[in-house]
Amino acid sequence: MTAVAMGGIATSPPLTLMRAGPFEVSAEWQGRGAATGFQHLTVNPPTGPADHVRHLFGADHRPAPRAAFPHPLKVLVEDRNGMTTTARTKVTFTVIGGKATFQGAGGGTVCREPIG
Repeated sequence: MTAVAMGGIATSPPLTLMRAGPFEVSAEWQGRGAATGFQHLTVNPPTGPADHVRHLFGADHRPAPRAAFPHPLKVLVEDRNGMTTTARTKVTFTVIGGKATFQGAGGGTVCREPIG
């Protein structure tokens, strides 16, 4: 695919992703053979069902006794490929050891909206 540079910038047409996996793109100036590469591009597979959770925020809170944490705990729900889930997934937070309590039911529902 060849693009015409306007004002010093050449823009590619939209890139169509064909299948999951890594790929590279190069841009070459044909007049001198100078090129630049776009490396480490990856087509992500469709998001699958929830497989695991990963700490996102809250592990380093250190409030005084009987004080509330300044921010809620957060985890990221991912599929087996490490992609964040797009469906509503129930996540239950449980205090272990009895040294704290959650207000309400002690659980939560996470929903990550699809990007696009």
